[in-house]
Amino acid sequence: HSERLMHLEVALQGEIGDLLWLPMEPELDLDKEVRDHLGIATAVANEDAEQARLLAEQHVQSNFRRLTELHHALIVTGDGADD
Repeated sequence: HSERLMHLEVALQGEIGDLLWLPMEPELDLDKEVRDHLGIATAVANEDAEQARLLAEQHVQSNFRRLTELHHALIVTGDGADD
């Protein structure tokens, strides 16, 4: 299950990855990104599918939360494309 999950996350990152690195608020926490990825990789290496799934889900949710906040900020300031 972990390998399938990792492939899905990689595909998703391919679609939205550039947005995650935008130098805008809320600022990307690089230390947290490293901790998240290390935790996922460690769980996969330990063949702990449940932990890998949980950590990957939390990581993706955190990324989407940041993108949602960024999108909202762009709309509120009038800089968004949805105007």
